[in-house]
Amino acid sequence: MVKKASATIADPRDTKAKDTSTSSQNSYDVIKYESRVFHESSPQHLRMMARLFGMNAPKASKARVLELGCGVGGNIMPLAVLFPEAKFVGVDLSEVQITEGKKDIDALGLKNIELTHMSISDIDIDFGEFDYIICHGVFSWVPKQVQWDIIRVCKENLSKHGVAYVSYNTLPGWGVVSTIRDMMVYHTKDFSDPKEKVSQAITMLKFALENQTGETNHWKVALEKELKILTNTTADYVFHEHLEENNNPMYFYQFIEMANKAGLKYLGDSSLASMYVGNMTAKAADTLKGLTNQVHQEQYMDFVRNRRFRSTLLCHDSNNLNFNLSAEKAFEFYLSLNSSVKPDFDPTLEDWTKEGPRSFNNGDMVANDRIIALAMIVLMEKNGHRISANELVTETTKRLGWNNELAVHAMLGNCVMELAMRGGIFLYDGPEHCVRTISEKPEVWRYAWHRAEAGNILVNVDLKSARVDFFYAEFAKLLDGNRTKNEAIDELKKNLKKLKVAVKANDGSKITDEATIDGEIEAFALKALDYFLAESFLVA
Repeated sequence: MVKKASATIADPRDTKAKDTSTSSQNSYDVIKYESRVFHESSPQHLRMMARLFGMNAPKASKARVLELGCGVGGNIMPLAVLFPEAKFVGVDLSEVQITEGKKDIDALGLKNIELTHMSISDIDIDFGEFDYIICHGVFSWVPKQVQWDIIRVCKENLSKHGVAYVSYNTLPGWGVVSTIRDMMVYHTKDFSDPKEKVSQAITMLKFALENQTGETNHWKVALEKELKILTNTTADYVFHEHLEENNNPMYFYQFIEMANKAGLKYLGDSSLASMYVGNMTAKAADTLKGLTNQVHQEQYMDFVRNRRFRSTLLCHDSNNLNFNLSAEKAFEFYLSLNSSVKPDFDPTLEDWTKEGPRSFNNGDMVANDRIIALAMIVLMEKNGHRISANELVTETTKRLGWNNELAVHAMLGNCVMELAMRGGIFLYDGPEHCVRTISEKPEVWRYAWHRAEAGNILVNVDLKSARVDFFYAEFAKLLDGNRTKNEAIDELKKNLKKLKVAVKANDGSKITDEATIDGEIEAFALKALDYFLAESFLVA
């Protein structure tokens, strides 16, 4: 049965501060949001999207970047490491998180980033001009006036060809979820401890679900879906996503109307594939492709998909945009193949002199021309590493045994853009920052081994997080570019013995033989090194 709280606990709604935005933000002092990095909000990704639609946004390497609601700075700090000539500023209303973030900045010795404890509402035009403004996970969780302040800052403090990124909860997807949230908030209103609130919120959902009947019960389906999401995430997410005082989802078109009133317009979504009507069912695509207004088209797509979250890119309304992507656009970017794309054939046994369709992903994707199929294999063999579109043309031409690249160039233009819009290929603004071979003195990039000192959630140079085990984190700290591979492995052995870390066999029994332990550690280290290489952690 659902546990009841003591009646002596005050209702938090009776003790909220006069400034509701301050009350909401101070909850982050109580239960800290885990420091995260959001690749899709990075300036190099935003620049790629801007260039794709015809706007030449500033290069990330020397840009000025502002993050609204930065927390401890976990989203922009790795960017500051990656781009030492750029300037990063973060503001947040949680003094606790700003203080913690400053400690990380000092530990990393960074001079190009500053975190400031202040309200978004206090930012004015004198605060400075920025090429990129990021506001992730804030907009839906603040009062209406602060929402307008976010839009105002995105207008007043954004450079002429700059890009603003704002994420928010959307309707219709949040329609039923809002009701579930109301239930969670009502049940937990008398609990003061944040962890207890989260626990009780989940308990309430389970209680409601356990008492549903009927296989076609739509409320049961909704509860099951939300419970699955919330039980597979962290407590801080549950608390700040569902139990905050403010959570105000809106329709996509309503957000764009707000932006338009301020002199901003829609540049795109952070995910190119989500903008493409061709990813809908054939019937929906045929119906919606006649809509020439991009916002209208995507709003109907949201209705059909029941979308619940968006990351929208905005720019000044004076910029000219073109949503009709030409084949030649593809050759302006670097590419990598989505790792989920797999051939339904053995590439090493394939006869590339023969024409004919080749299927991928169990027939879900078909390349009707051998040029396209081979290009996809060339990208697949890069194991997630990126190459330029022009390099792809050259490599594919060589593999075909041809001397002239024109036919390959012509074929790949349309193919690459189509695959990018379908999510099969990812586009990038420039080359990658990692290495593709293990050097004499391997080096895990600085921000990753800094994170390894604090825990086991590392961030690679592509700004993607990875949760690794204790051993990987310990080894990462030793790969600082000052040791050879063997020196790092020897140091790892010493450190693990000092920590009295048990090494176990496959059957779970503890290994006690010294030589066997050393062999197991070395084998693990070599595996970890291959992982760091493949997952873009190693730099020159």
